[in-house]
Amino acid sequence: MIKLPVVLESRNNWLEVLARTVQQRDELEKRAVQFRAETGRYIRPIALLQAQPKSKSQETHTVAVIRQTLIERLKVPVEHIRIATGEHDDLGNVNLSDEKSPVRYVITVDKLREGWDCPFAYVLGSVGNVATETAVEQLLGRVMRMPHATPTGVQELDRAYAVVRSEDVLDTAQRLRDSLVKRCGFDADSSRDALRVHRQDQQGLLFKPDAIFVSAPPDLKKLPPEVRSKVKYDESTKELHILTPLLQSDALFVQDSLPEADRAALDDYWQENRNVGTTAKRLNEYAEPIRVPQLVVRDGKSCTLFVPEELKEFNWNLDDCDTTISKSKFSTEAVVGKRVELEVNELGGVAYGTPESVLSQRFLFGSKEDYWSKGALAAWLDDQIHLDRMMTSLPKTQSTPWLQRVIDSLLTQRKCELSVLVLKRSDLFPIVKAMLSEHRRKQVRRATESLTGGHRGGRRLETSSDAVFVLDEQRYAPFHPFPDAVKFKRHAFDLVGSMGNEEILCASQIDAHSNVKRWIRNLEHESAGGFSLPLSPGHFFPDFIVELNDGRIAMIEYKNPVLNQAASEQHKKSVGELWAERSDRRCVFAWIVDKDWTTLEKVLAAR
Repeated sequence: MIKLPVVLESRNNWLEVLARTVQQRDELEKRAVQFRAETGRYIRPIALLQAQPKSKSQETHTVAVIRQTLIERLKVPVEHIRIATGEHDDLGNVNLSDEKSPVRYVITVDKLREGWDCPFAYVLGSVGNVATETAVEQLLGRVMRMPHATPTGVQELDRAYAVVRSEDVLDTAQRLRDSLVKRCGFDADSSRDALRVHRQDQQGLLFKPDAIFVSAPPDLKKLPPEVRSKVKYDESTKELHILTPLLQSDALFVQDSLPEADRAALDDYWQENRNVGTTAKRLNEYAEPIRVPQLVVRDGKSCTLFVPEELKEFNWNLDDCDTTISKSKFSTEAVVGKRVELEVNELGGVAYGTPESVLSQRFLFGSKEDYWSKGALAAWLDDQIHLDRMMTSLPKTQSTPWLQRVIDSLLTQRKCELSVLVLKRSDLFPIVKAMLSEHRRKQVRRATESLTGGHRGGRRLETSSDAVFVLDEQRYAPFHPFPDAVKFKRHAFDLVGSMGNEEILCASQIDAHSNVKRWIRNLEHESAGGFSLPLSPGHFFPDFIVELNDGRIAMIEYKNPVLNQAASEQHKKSVGELWAERSDRRCVFAWIVDKDWTTLEKVLAAR
């Protein structure tokens, strides 16, 4: 059996590749449990994870990093993970099809040992570059070609899945298709059908260029102009071509333009192209979207989204950015061993005290690759900093000299050794990044004071319904859905994003309030459909978005008393209050600390 089609998704962040791979595998296991209850056949979906090889020249996401991330950040049980590389093979003679086997994840780099076959392999997650001929043959083929697997008749369980790290999933798909033809025995036509492409565009839109056969010409004149430009009818082939991504509202307009007999085909197309992980519904079954007004800068009749990092007035100007790092922030000492004192008492017994760490400011056994130049260390720090999209506007012509000044300060004022800085570079990196972020925050605040404090040149800042963020059920795809066992009466969508214990209490208070029409658990990722307010720098994803009976939109953020005191959290609070203040009383904001349900009640109450 060959599992087809392959559902190919991309993420531009390695952590999201892992998170989506885990989510996809978990979803398949739920379906497999249901399948067993119906048929008695046992399937335990396994994910194959491709790590990156170790490198002396750059930081890579190695087997060890992937394993640690699965365990610590994605909460995958240790016993569910095995490693299969040339240097280390946990699998041995393990029968992965055995019901008693706990294995759900296999981490590898390039290839698996000859003869490796597992009919339960379903998902490939690659944090490196999957679009190579070898990777296709050795890894993608492992989740597609199943000599001992048999069809289930269940759509989800008869296909394979791949999540790759890629900026352009369509380009990746094309290269994968070419490799399928060249190395995996497909012909050109079948390879085009083999890969289902899921690309995430703005607000998580998905798009797969395609065409739908229709029995009669659609009445495209019925479509609004903005929808009409997204489709094209070809009379010679009797096909309706989808040219650009369709919103659910767009698809409903297109569906109405089709003959009655062809409307189901568009619904099927929608199901094929909806975001993986979202609620599976027919086009007309999705909940009404929640529309959240956004902060905009209005200049006369025009308005643009308020995005602080894109203001023309903003300038990094690192000349006055501090370069001093104190001992309390960054220590050059390192634990090199343990020390304990032993004593022999009068009876000949041996007693010992509490072990103490032995600290050293010198590293005597560094390897050759640890002896970098000052310029090499500055370049490494610079590369790491620019991996953050918040730093894309910072030119290296400014950041590199500043980092060199930081290193000079540590070498001359603190008398640190360069070899120590190199070996502790991973500790130094978050400190310099935080210094840049704080400097940036101050600079951006200066640039936005004229907007938040009043008018300037006819411009003003406001929360406007002219620029709403649409929270759609078909885009709402939580990485970790809330358990179905707990039901909320007023949550707007069928799926609910995961929550901590105290957030659940807050959600219950919202759900039970008589003035709440509906609400959603907001997600913390734009790619999953979450809403955010702009910070300087960064984004603030509030915990809950609430639609009240009188039409107002409420934004709720819950905090424990310890985290509440952090400066970064107070910055979120000030932005949320600004959003509500500039809405002409159409929006409200609540900052709830330590189960303060009285404040929540006041915010949600009718006017």
